[in-house]
Amino acid sequence: MNDLYKIGRRPSIRRAKSLRMKQAAERRALHVRETIRALHSIESKGFVFTNSLKVVGEVIGHLKAHGIPYEYIDGGNNWSYAIRRLDKVNGEV
Repeated sequence: MNDLYKIGRRPSIRRAKSLRMKQAAERRALHVRETIRALHSIESKGFVFTNSLKVVGEVIGHLKAHGIPYEYIDGGNNWSYAIRRLDKVNGEV
């Protein structure tokens, strides 16, 4: 068992775990940034286009929690998901 420490295998396992944790933190941060952008877009513009199902879930949860009517719209070829508020027209209430 002491040979593992002499060869250097334990530090590489720790390094790999550290890199995985760093990547997971970066993915969480990216998800938070995408969600905030989408919420800002739905509030200011009245619609949002995204390819992330998690972001769509967050936006729909926000709309349902505040009793805001919405509908799914066609995202075209570039976007998987698109949502539009029904109480706003061209970004105005």
